[in-house]
Amino acid sequence: MILKMKAVIIEMHDKRLLVRDEQTNQDYVVNLKRNRKLNVGDKLVIHYGEAMTLSLPPHISAVRIRKIQDNRKGDINEI
Repeated sequence: MILKMKAVIIEMHDKRLLVRDEQTNQDYVVNLKRNRKLNVGDKLVIHYGEAMTLSLPPHISAVRIRKIQDNRKGDINEI
């Protein structure tokens, strides 16, 4: 079974990402098969297998990652 989450990148380390799930606010370490052109703050849709470590934060292995494009204009803090 393949699961899916929307998350934002908090940290990057070689072939691993620390992300925060937007729905649960839980942090996860995502293991990648290869280096990707991503940046801290990027929003992603991550498809992953149901295998997960019991560590904190849990580790998952990405099957597919898609970057979500933010088409909004202006500063997000703008009132």
